[in-house]
Amino acid sequence: MNNNEFNNQENTENYSSQDAGIELLHRVIESNKAVEISGKAIFHMYCDIKEDVKKIQALAHEENLKRQELLKSIPNNIIAELSPDVIKHLEKFHQKSDTVKYWFFGILAILLVAFFILSATVYLGKIWYRESIRTKTEVREEILKEIKNENKAIYETEQVKQLEYNTKLMKKWMQKNPKDAEKFLKFKEGYESR
Repeated sequence: MNNNEFNNQENTENYSSQDAGIELLHRVIESNKAVEISGKAIFHMYCDIKEDVKKIQALAHEENLKRQELLKSIPNNIIAELSPDVIKHLEKFHQKSDTVKYWFFGILAILLVAFFILSATVYLGKIWYRESIRTKTEVREEILKEIKNENKAIYETEQVKQLEYNTKLMKKWMQKNPKDAEKFLKFKEGYESR
Protein backbone atom coordinates (compact mmCIF):
# COMPACT_ATOMS: atom_id res chain seq x y z
CA MET A 1 0.00 0.00 0.00
CA ASN A 2 1.31 3.36 -0.74
CA ASN A 3 1.19 6.42 1.41
CA ASN A 4 -1.73 7.99 -0.37
CA GLU A 5 -3.87 5.00 -0.08
CA PHE A 6 -2.97 4.68 3.55
CA ASN A 7 -3.83 8.32 4.19
CA ASN A 8 -7.09 7.96 2.32
CA GLN A 9 -7.98 4.96 4.37
CA GLU A 10 -7.07 6.78 7.57
CA ASN A 11 -9.08 9.79 6.51
CA THR A 12 -12.00 7.59 5.70
CA GLU A 13 -11.79 5.95 9.11
CA ASN A 14 -11.46 9.36 10.77
CA TYR A 15 -14.50 10.63 8.92
CA SER A 16 -16.55 7.58 9.76
CA SER A 17 -15.56 7.71 13.46
CA GLN A 18 -16.30 11.45 13.46
CA ASP A 19 -19.68 10.76 11.86
CA ALA A 20 -20.42 8.08 14.46
CA GLY A 21 -19.39 10.45 17.24
CA ILE A 22 -21.55 13.25 15.84
CA GLU A 23 -24.47 10.88 15.47
CA LEU A 24 -23.97 9.66 19.04
CA LEU A 25 -23.82 13.28 20.20
CA HIS A 26 -27.09 14.01 18.35
CA ARG A 27 -28.74 11.04 20.05
CA VAL A 28 -27.57 12.16 23.47
CA ILE A 29 -28.87 15.67 22.79
CA GLU A 30 -32.27 14.29 21.65
CA SER A 31 -32.40 12.00 24.67
CA ASN A 32 -31.63 14.94 26.95
CA LYS A 33 -34.36 16.99 25.27
CA ALA A 34 -36.88 14.10 25.79
CA VAL A 35 -35.83 13.79 29.45
CA GLU A 36 -36.14 17.56 29.83
CA ILE A 37 -39.63 17.52 28.27
CA SER A 38 -40.81 14.62 30.44
CA GLY A 39 -39.21 16.31 33.49
CA LYS A 40 -41.11 19.51 32.73
CA ALA A 41 -44.33 17.50 32.27
CA ILE A 42 -43.77 15.73 35.62
CA PHE A 43 -43.01 19.06 37.27
CA HIS A 44 -46.21 20.58 35.85
CA MET A 45 -48.18 17.51 37.04
CA TYR A 46 -46.60 17.86 40.49
CA CYS A 47 -47.56 21.54 40.56
CA ASP A 48 -51.13 20.69 39.48
CA ILE A 49 -51.43 17.98 42.16
CA LYS A 50 -50.05 20.36 44.79
CA GLU A 51 -52.60 22.96 43.71
CA ASP A 52 -55.43 20.37 43.83
CA VAL A 53 -54.35 19.27 47.32
CA LYS A 54 -54.47 22.91 48.49
CA LYS A 55 -57.98 23.28 47.00
CA ILE A 56 -59.16 20.03 48.68
CA GLN A 57 -57.74 21.18 52.02
CA ALA A 58 -59.51 24.54 51.65
CA LEU A 59 -62.81 22.77 50.79
CA ALA A 60 -62.41 20.39 53.73
CA HIS A 61 -61.79 23.34 56.07
CA GLU A 62 -64.89 25.14 54.72
CA GLU A 63 -66.97 21.96 55.08
CA ASN A 64 -65.78 21.50 58.66
CA LEU A 65 -66.73 25.12 59.52
CA LYS A 66 -70.18 24.69 57.93
CA ARG A 67 -70.74 21.42 59.81
CA GLN A 68 -69.84 23.06 63.13
CA GLU A 69 -72.21 25.96 62.38
CA LEU A 70 -75.00 23.48 61.51
CA LEU A 71 -74.43 21.51 64.72
CA LYS A 72 -74.56 24.74 66.72
CA SER A 73 -77.83 25.74 65.02
CA ILE A 74 -79.59 22.45 65.98
CA PRO A 75 -81.45 22.85 69.29
CA ASN A 76 -80.63 20.47 72.14
CA ASN A 77 -84.25 19.70 72.97
CA ILE A 78 -87.51 20.01 71.07
CA ILE A 79 -90.80 20.82 72.74
CA ALA A 80 -93.67 18.78 71.32
CA GLU A 81 -97.20 19.91 72.01
CA LEU A 82 -100.22 17.72 71.34
CA SER A 83 -103.44 19.10 70.00
CA PRO A 84 -106.68 18.68 72.03
CA ASP A 85 -108.01 16.20 69.43
CA VAL A 86 -104.95 14.03 69.81
CA ILE A 87 -105.29 14.15 73.60
CA LYS A 88 -108.95 13.04 73.33
CA HIS A 89 -107.97 10.15 71.06
CA LEU A 90 -105.24 9.10 73.48
CA GLU A 91 -107.70 9.13 76.40
CA LYS A 92 -110.18 7.00 74.42
CA PHE A 93 -107.38 4.60 73.52
CA HIS A 94 -106.38 4.40 77.19
CA GLN A 95 -109.96 3.59 78.20
CA LYS A 96 -110.21 0.92 75.49
CA SER A 97 -106.88 -0.56 76.55
CA ASP A 98 -108.20 -0.86 80.14
CA THR A 99 -111.29 -2.64 78.81
CA VAL A 100 -109.15 -4.98 76.74
CA LYS A 101 -107.00 -5.66 79.81
CA TYR A 102 -110.10 -6.68 81.80
CA TRP A 103 -111.31 -8.84 78.92
CA PHE A 104 -107.91 -10.49 78.72
CA PHE A 105 -107.89 -11.36 82.41
CA GLY A 106 -111.50 -12.56 82.18
CA ILE A 107 -110.72 -14.84 79.25
CA LEU A 108 -107.64 -16.11 81.07
CA ALA A 109 -109.76 -16.93 84.13
CA ILE A 110 -112.35 -18.73 81.97
CA LEU A 111 -109.59 -20.77 80.34
CA LEU A 112 -108.21 -21.75 83.74
CA VAL A 113 -111.67 -22.83 84.94
CA ALA A 114 -112.22 -24.78 81.70
CA PHE A 115 -108.86 -26.51 82.15
CA PHE A 116 -109.77 -27.40 85.75
CA ILE A 117 -113.16 -28.78 84.66
CA LEU A 118 -111.55 -30.77 81.85
CA SER A 119 -108.95 -32.23 84.22
CA ALA A 120 -111.65 -33.15 86.77
CA THR A 121 -113.80 -34.73 84.03
CA VAL A 122 -110.90 -36.84 82.75
CA TYR A 123 -110.02 -37.96 86.29
CA LEU A 124 -113.62 -38.85 87.19
CA GLY A 125 -114.10 -40.55 83.80
CA LYS A 126 -111.12 -42.82 84.47
CA ILE A 127 -112.47 -43.74 87.90
CA TRP A 128 -115.96 -44.47 86.48
CA TYR A 129 -114.47 -46.57 83.66
CA ARG A 130 -112.42 -48.65 86.13
CA GLU A 131 -115.52 -49.20 88.29
CA SER A 132 -117.71 -50.08 85.33
CA ILE A 133 -115.17 -52.62 84.07
CA ARG A 134 -114.83 -54.13 87.52
CA THR A 135 -118.62 -54.24 87.91
CA LYS A 136 -119.02 -55.96 84.54
CA THR A 137 -116.38 -58.49 85.52
CA GLU A 138 -118.07 -59.15 88.86
CA VAL A 139 -121.50 -59.53 87.21
CA ARG A 140 -120.02 -61.90 84.64
CA GLU A 141 -118.41 -64.01 87.38
CA GLU A 142 -121.71 -64.19 89.32
CA ILE A 143 -123.63 -65.30 86.22
CA LEU A 144 -121.02 -68.00 85.49
CA LYS A 145 -121.26 -69.25 89.12
CA GLU A 146 -125.06 -69.45 88.89
CA ILE A 147 -124.87 -71.37 85.63
CA LYS A 148 -122.31 -73.75 87.14
CA ASN A 149 -124.42 -74.24 90.32
CA GLU A 150 -127.43 -75.19 88.17
CA ASN A 151 -125.29 -77.81 86.39
CA LYS A 152 -125.47 -75.84 83.20
CA ALA A 153 -122.69 -74.68 80.90
CA ILE A 154 -122.03 -72.18 78.16
CA TYR A 155 -121.23 -73.58 74.74
CA GLU A 156 -120.17 -72.05 71.51
CA THR A 157 -122.96 -71.57 68.97
CA GLU A 158 -121.14 -73.69 66.38
CA GLN A 159 -120.98 -76.64 68.77
CA VAL A 160 -124.71 -76.35 69.55
CA LYS A 161 -125.57 -76.20 65.84
CA GLN A 162 -123.37 -79.23 65.17
CA LEU A 163 -125.09 -81.13 68.00
CA GLU A 164 -128.56 -80.24 66.65
CA TYR A 165 -127.52 -81.34 63.18
CA ASN A 166 -126.16 -84.65 64.50
CA THR A 167 -129.37 -85.23 66.49
CA LYS A 168 -131.58 -84.67 63.43
CA LEU A 169 -129.33 -86.91 61.39
CA MET A 170 -129.59 -89.69 64.05
CA LYS A 171 -133.39 -89.41 64.16
CA LYS A 172 -133.64 -89.76 60.36
CA TRP A 173 -131.30 -92.75 60.46
CA MET A 174 -133.38 -94.38 63.23
CA GLN A 175 -136.59 -93.87 61.25
CA LYS A 176 -135.08 -95.53 58.19
CA ASN A 177 -133.37 -98.35 60.11
CA PRO A 178 -135.69 -99.31 63.03
CA LYS A 179 -133.92 -102.65 63.80
CA ASP A 180 -130.48 -101.11 63.95
CA ALA A 181 -131.97 -98.23 65.93
CA GLU A 182 -133.13 -100.65 68.70
CA LYS A 183 -129.62 -102.08 68.96
CA PHE A 184 -128.15 -98.60 69.08
CA LEU A 185 -130.59 -97.47 71.83
CA LYS A 186 -129.71 -100.55 73.93
CA PHE A 187 -126.01 -99.81 73.42
CA LYS A 188 -126.61 -96.17 74.39
CA GLU A 189 -128.49 -97.13 77.62
CA GLY A 190 -125.70 -99.55 78.58
CA TYR A 191 -123.04 -96.96 77.87
CA GLU A 192 -124.80 -94.23 79.87
CA SER A 193 -125.44 -96.56 82.84
CA ARG A 194 -121.77 -96.98 83.56
